[in-house]
Amino acid sequence: MHISDVHIDLFYTVGAAMNCSEPVCCRSNVTLQLEHKDAWNRILNGQHLEVKELTEGPANYWGSVAYCDLPFQTFQLFLEEVKKMNDLDMIIWTGDNTPHDVWQQSQTYNLNFTVIESERILKATKARILPAMGNHESFPVNVYDYQG
Repeated sequence: MHISDVHIDLFYTVGAAMNCSEPVCCRSNVTLQLEHKDAWNRILNGQHLEVKELTEGPANYWGSVAYCDLPFQTFQLFLEEVKKMNDLDMIIWTGDNTPHDVWQQSQTYNLNFTVIESERILKATKARILPAMGNHESFPVNVYDYQG
């Protein structure tokens, strides 16, 4: 199995704006863009949306297809399914654990996300895990020298 780019967001808020004026949406502290308020109200009233409108409105419980990172409960559900896979030999885990909220990150903040995910993955499987750091594990992010 390959696990990559989980980007769990411990601040994901069900009902928050999926499309907002911030780099990461689906949080209680984001501002809904005015052009998406109509879709928001239609979703809240139980009306059908066209496919292009799926990135508008409130954040869903299991996640959203807009500018949002993964809710923690979705990551936990994924690990419940991993527990059922008794024949897993190895997991390649290529990082990118933190949310995309680079403006509030620090070395400790980023490390905590890796610790949270590591502890839960280790509890979910007996498979050998081959971890590698993604570009979001360091602080600041994207500081790897790929040019050599």
